[in-house]
Amino acid sequence: MSESSRVEQPLSLQRALEEAEQYRALAEGILALSLCRTEEEVFGVLMGRAGKIYPSQQWAVGKLADAADGQQEFELQAWTPAVYAQLGEVLKGLRLPIMATNFSRMLYFEHRTVVVEDCPKHPEQFDPVAAQRFGLRSLMGVPMVQSGQLVGVLYGLAFLQDDPLLVSPFQERGLQNLCRVAALALDRIRAHGELEQQLDSASSLNERMRVFQTTLSEVAGQPDLEGALRTLLEGLGEVTAYGMWAIHTVAEDRTSLHTLVQSGAPGLAFSAAGPLPIGGPDAGVGGRAAETGELVIVEDLRQDPSSRAHRTIITDLNARAALSLPLKGRGGELYGVLTGLGSQVGKPKATDLAQMRFVADLAILAMERTRLWERLQRELAQRKESELLYRTLVEESLSGVYLIQDGVFQYANPAFCRVFGYSEAEMKGRSVGSLVAPSDRETVLNNIRKRVTGQLQSIHYTFRAQCKDGREILVEVHGSTVQQGGRPAVLGVLMDVTEEHRTAQALEMSESRFRQLFNDSPDAILLVDPAKGYILVNRAATVLLGRPASQILGVAPGTLSPALQRDGEPSVDRARRVLAAASAGEPQWFDWVNLRPDGTEVESEAHLVRMKDEGRETYQLILRDVTEERRARVERETLERQLFQSQKLESLGVMAGGVAHDFNNLLTGILGHADLALSAPDAPPALTRHLEAVRDSALRASELTKQLLAYSGKGVFELRRVDLSALVADTVRLLDVSVPKAVSLRLDLGKDLPPIQGDPAQLRQVLMNLVINGAESMNGSEGTLRITTGLETLEEGVPTQGTELSPGRYVALRVADTGSGMDEATLARIFEPFFSTKFTGRGLGLPALLGIARGHQAGLCVKSQPGEGTVFTVYFPMASGVAGPLEAKASSGEIPAANGGGLILVVDDDPAVRSVARQTLEMRGYQVVEAGDGAEALDEIRVRGRRVSLVVLDATMPNMSGESTLRELRDLLPGLPVLLSSGYDEQATHHRFPELGKDHFLPKPYGPRDLLAKVQALLKASS
Repeated sequence: MSESSRVEQPLSLQRALEEAEQYRALAEGILALSLCRTEEEVFGVLMGRAGKIYPSQQWAVGKLADAADGQQEFELQAWTPAVYAQLGEVLKGLRLPIMATNFSRMLYFEHRTVVVEDCPKHPEQFDPVAAQRFGLRSLMGVPMVQSGQLVGVLYGLAFLQDDPLLVSPFQERGLQNLCRVAALALDRIRAHGELEQQLDSASSLNERMRVFQTTLSEVAGQPDLEGALRTLLEGLGEVTAYGMWAIHTVAEDRTSLHTLVQSGAPGLAFSAAGPLPIGGPDAGVGGRAAETGELVIVEDLRQDPSSRAHRTIITDLNARAALSLPLKGRGGELYGVLTGLGSQVGKPKATDLAQMRFVADLAILAMERTRLWERLQRELAQRKESELLYRTLVEESLSGVYLIQDGVFQYANPAFCRVFGYSEAEMKGRSVGSLVAPSDRETVLNNIRKRVTGQLQSIHYTFRAQCKDGREILVEVHGSTVQQGGRPAVLGVLMDVTEEHRTAQALEMSESRFRQLFNDSPDAILLVDPAKGYILVNRAATVLLGRPASQILGVAPGTLSPALQRDGEPSVDRARRVLAAASAGEPQWFDWVNLRPDGTEVESEAHLVRMKDEGRETYQLILRDVTEERRARVERETLERQLFQSQKLESLGVMAGGVAHDFNNLLTGILGHADLALSAPDAPPALTRHLEAVRDSALRASELTKQLLAYSGKGVFELRRVDLSALVADTVRLLDVSVPKAVSLRLDLGKDLPPIQGDPAQLRQVLMNLVINGAESMNGSEGTLRITTGLETLEEGVPTQGTELSPGRYVALRVADTGSGMDEATLARIFEPFFSTKFTGRGLGLPALLGIARGHQAGLCVKSQPGEGTVFTVYFPMASGVAGPLEAKASSGEIPAANGGGLILVVDDDPAVRSVARQTLEMRGYQVVEAGDGAEALDEIRVRGRRVSLVVLDATMPNMSGESTLRELRDLLPGLPVLLSSGYDEQATHHRFPELGKDHFLPKPYGPRDLLAKVQALLKASS
């Protein structure tokens, strides 16, 4: 035999011995496990026999346990002393999550034996942190499987100071077989325990069923709810470890519980606690159950914070444990709670909980039975009351109620009978067709058939009915199919709607008229809803706004307008403001400007009022287009102002003419007497100086009256054809000395202009006034005066002062300055007499200019702005012919120095004028007769006849006018010479006295020389 054979033989023998030992250990283990009565015995045998199969003292057993998150974990149940020595108290309650490592997952899901020889080096197999914490080197797990279900794990451990676990296949199979037998043993012990428990439960259940059978019999026989519930509680106290029970019901406010019945407690112990709050810190066991809707268990009431408020009663009852179950009806409604108190600390048994739930169900049934009974009684009472009420309603109803079956009326209430004029007895059994007008009979009978046959369940329509007296009325019916005596019938309600129909027709006609009035109204009418904008508009509104209705409806008020109204208020703000005021019940009248799509602004008068419309806030807005009306009013006001101004100026002109006339009479007396005194040969020199001063003052006063007469248009005019450009050029040479050197005078004179009819002296006065005013407006500063003449066209609508001219071509004189200009207030008053912006001004320059313009049938325009200068333009009518020389030829005649002869009649209302004329004429040898008015003059003529050689006649006198006096004089003495004397201009006098020539006119004021020259000339011409 070789050496190797001698070595292998002992090894094979040794392995065989070891395997034999393992078989023996497995067999003994199987036998021992079959004799175990508890899990602890199974765990001990399993670990002991595992050490025989694989020599080791470090074993532990784990079972599956539920984790808090619903998953499962391996919880250690047993371990060898060697393991406890290594790990100590950490073993108690130690759990290994299934999903934490591959080690646990393979055991749980694959039921495989798993060995990790070196835990620190294989983190994918076992958590290295846990290996370090427990000091593990190797770990082995052998699953205990029964019927495919994992019931536990046998763990083999090797710590860092130990050799690693090296398990042979034979050892692995032995451990697996041992674990299978252990799993069988555990399953046998579990089944045995469940059998014993079921036997105990059956015995206990038999006893409890006996008790509850007796209890149920007593409850079923008790109509009283409290008595039945008390019986249930007494039975519950007999079969559970909780001797005191109570049922609390929910108060009406659903915030507290009140004791309904109790059992096992002395007196009224539960009721003495008072109402129990549902929820809150002092809710107690019952309040918490009512709040959560779940079973509440308290193992020790003395440690329960929510029961502290009831500590006294708990102590008096010697209660230590409690439980409470909510009592909920089938619909989930909380009726109350079932609460039990026990004298021992701890959890309730499952059987006690089962008994409690069983009693709770019975209590709920009893409470629902009572509630149903009470509800039934109430419904029966309500039904009786309803039947009486319905019968009363039907009998007393104002609407007709009927029942039709088999085509005839089975019932009709009094209101139905009154509609048709039949009694109730006559209606019973009457056919339906007899009450329907022939025109609608087929339709009504067909509808009834459809309802009876089920083709229509309900119908509502109107038809014409026939009354007992033959009248036809319109009725409305609502009918439904019902069962009467097991057969179909029709139950319905009938109303006479004849009047309502007439009213509806009238309303429809009225609405049609209203809509026609609304649409045909000349004013724009819009209905406004503040939330929806315009909701209705008429045709006039679309015309006023220039938009179709589709572009107006829905638009917010204020949107179809300019951003700002005339007074500067935003349109949207004003719309909001007037709507708010109208909402308070105050109708609003206001001006409103609308804006059309083409940009045209339309002015309107608006009226806004709140309408009485149920259910919503609506406003009526009426807009009246006043654009043309206001434009015409502005034009009318402008014309009225112009007319007023014209009338005012005319009135002032009349006054000025009258004042000038009276002044001329006075000045005639002053000048005449002064000249007469100065002509006296023996006048002292000292007196002569004073007389000359008086004469000079009178002459200056005469110039003032000439200005007044010029303003009044009654100045002395000597009209001729004048070249306006030539007159301006000639006059400017005279004005050079009057214009300040700082003012530049510029001329722009038109050539070959048509002549105008005018008085050169008066025209010069116009030019001088305009030039001097323009120069003074510059206040000594540098500036420019531009004088322009030419032919210009006066446009339509341009107003003129003086004479209102028609549009056309005119010869224009324009004087423009660069002075300070005038504002509107000043410009409106510049032609008023005695108005002046200068400190020393008399205010007659421009009024006189206006009078001269009127005398020449000319118009005047003024344009001025503050700081932009002033432009005066005078428009003269064109004259025919050729312009003559600027100055009239002086008369070559001289006043005769010889004395005259004859009788002269002096007629004047002013005594001073008559006195001067008398003395002047008498100094020359004439005889003079005076007359104060026309009547006296005629008397003198009648007396003296043809002895009167000449009459000096005042053109303006009171009582009898100059015209009437002259006419009477001509009638009495046709060839008598007459010399007219007047303070007005010659042209006006000639207009009044056309039969007299220019030589017969003597303007006032006049002196003795002027009077004598005229008298001698007339007498000479008449001889």
